[in-house]
Order: sequence, then structure tokens, then C-alpha cells
Amino acid sequence: MHHQLPASGKKGLSAALAALMGASISPVIAEVFVGGSVDQLPYGISWEFDLINQSVSVSGVVSEGYLFVLEHTQNLVDIFDAADYIVGDDQLHEDFTVYPSGWGSLSNFFRVVITPIDGDYDGDGIPSAVELVNGTSPIITDIVVDDDMDELPDWWEQYWFDGSLESGAESDVDEDGMSNLAEYTQGSDPTDYYSQGTLVVTPQIQVLSGDGQYSPTSSSLPKRLTVIVTDSATGNPLENAPVVFTPTSGSVSRTVARTISDGRSAVTYRTPDVPGVSVVDVIAGSAEVQFTVTTHDAGIQAPAAPSDFTCVTQPDGSKDLSWTDNSDNEDVFVITLKDLNGQWVELGTVPANQTTATINSDGTLAP
Repeated sequence: MHHQLPASGKKGLSAALAALMGASISPVIAEVFVGGSVDQLPYGISWEFDLINQSVSVSGVVSEGYLFVLEHTQNLVDIFDAADYIVGDDQLHEDFTVYPSGWGSLSNFFRVVITPIDGDYDGDGIPSAVELVNGTSPIITDIVVDDDMDELPDWWEQYWFDGSLESGAESDVDEDGMSNLAEYTQGSDPTDYYSQGTLVVTPQIQVLSGDGQYSPTSSSLPKRLTVIVTDSATGNPLENAPVVFTPTSGSVSRTVARTISDGRSAVTYRTPDVPGVSVVDVIAGSAEVQFTVTTHDAGIQAPAAPSDFTCVTQPDGSKDLSWTDNSDNEDVFVITLKDLNGQWVELGTVPANQTTATINSDGTLAP
């Protein structure tokens, strides 16, 4: 039968691991006797039992997220034992035939147990989905061992750390402030900063400075690419959160730059050796922003800075800006505003040769 874990992978199992620390997940049972059949909607599978050929045929779309276990017993008094299983994958199975071991008698009875794949069918404390990844059987009870005696079950370490037992109970692999032991106890992902015990942090990322720069080829930008990462639920800055900077061309000083105490993360960008527009993708968990940088040949002169800048605050709280344009080769003017923390935040750009702009009362740049 199909013994693979579907493509959903490790992510999403944290809740299952947490659930296993408390009450177990009850299976759904569909009982079928020899020669019978069952169409277990909404699970979308039909089992056909062939007494003469001593086989079981499976037809239908097997639903992803479930483990379908064929059980048998020699009479209705004995305990049912698991004979085989199939992993739901949302694929169509037609006349898929299996021959369970231990038939041997016409008095056999069979049933199908439909159980969540993130549950623990065999009751050994290891989720079925984890057993499929680790290469153990989800229908045979395994003895939970801790060979390195670090208070972490070997199966848990091998699952999250690619088969290794080297990361101890007090280690904090994802640097989220929780030890591996705490992550195990609370059922969270020890490799994901944003999975912190029973709390799943949803990050929010914003560009602070460095976007829209214009610089010669093969040079470092005068301003670093800076973002701020906050908790979308509370608005508080996230400290030590991993931020990944990926340029389409050129290079950055660090691919992963963790945030400091105020939530900021910054890298230095070096432009490519050919002119053009480069993009730097920046990802913090599920949040993403982009920087755009324009490079030119080294012989081209940078635009002269504007002068005579004025800012007039209106009664509604908006601000009217004006300046003198001293160059004839600019692409845009970048408008920035200092926030309450003293950080300059880029609001956007206005076209070349324009000498006025308005910042709305809510801090956004007027179109």
C-alpha cells in the first residue's frame, strides 16, 4: 500500500504534537465484515473484501490528512489487529489490491479504521505523520527511547533535526528564547523562530530606509537596507527574528540578519558590475517586502542634492513639502519621515523635476 507522507511535510504538525501532550485523537471506525463493502463519505474511499481470493481492493479518492488502517480478527471476541494501511493523498485509487497477512481462516472479520494522520493510531506517543517521516510503522507500537539521555525522545530529535541526536534539551536552535525541551513539552517547532510553544507569531515587516537608491556599479550603497519586524497582533518589535535578504543581482553583507531589540534588521548592499535595476527580496517568516536599487556606470555623476526645503503643517495635520531642484539627472525624489522612535521611514517617491509633495495626516504620502 501507499506508505508515504503527503507533501504537506513537517510544517503544521506542531499542533498535532501539542495535542498528543494532552488528550489523544479518537479514530473514526467503519466496521465491515468479510464479503462486505463500505463507502465512508466524506472520506471518499470504498473497500471491497474478496473472501474467495483473500484480498482487499481499494477504490476511490483517498482523502489527504487521514490514515486508513485495515484491521482483522479471527472472531468478534478477539481484539482487532492492524494488518495494513494506506496514507491519504487526495489521489484516485482504482482496484488497488492488498493481501493482509494472517487471514488463514474463513472466520476472519475485518474493519477499516479512519484516523487523522496527525494522530497516534498505535498509541506509542509518536504521531503517525512523524513515524512516516522517520521510517517507522504507524500501526506498530514502538518503544520510545532516549539513547542520549537528554530528556528528549530520540524520535522527536531525529524528526526535527534530520536524524541527528546532537541538539540537547537546553539548546535553542531557532533562537526564539525557548529551549528544545520547552518546545517539545509545548508541542512547537524547534526550528522555527515564529513557532513559540502554544503561540504562533505572525510577523509584519516594513521598509525603514535604503529603498530606491541610485548608485554606481560595483560599489556599496551609501545607505544600508533597513527593515523593522513587529508582531502583527501586538505591534511590538520582534527581537532576534531571522530576516532573509535575497538579491536578484549584486550581493548583501549577510543573507540572514537577525533583528535587534527595536526590531530593526539591516544589511549592506553591493551593486552588480553591470547597470540596471536590481531587486532585493526580504522575508521574515510569512511577511515579505522588496528593495529596488538602480545602478549606473561609474562615470555618471550622481544628482545634486535639493535645497531650500520647507515643511508647512496644515490644520488637519497634513504636511506640505517644497524644495528647489538642483539637478537635471535625477530619477525620483525619495520622501522620508522621522517616526516617534527617531527612525527615518521612507514613505515613497515623487517623479523627477517635481518640487512639492504632501504627507497626509495618517503619515502616508499623498498621490
